[in-house]
Amino acid sequence: MIKALIDTNVIIDIALKRQPFYQDAVNIFKKISEQKVQGYSYGCILSATKR
Repeated sequence: MIKALIDTNVIIDIALKRQPFYQDAVNIFKKISEQKVQGYSYGCILSATKR
């Protein structure tokens, strides 16, 4: 299985629907949900986005 480190910008692209990156970011998360890719991120990134 492919392992991928999800950068902060990918998460922001989805949250803000930033173009032209939004669809690529959605596709990454689709592959993660389909268990084709194992996604990783830093804990501090996720805690910073919950503010």
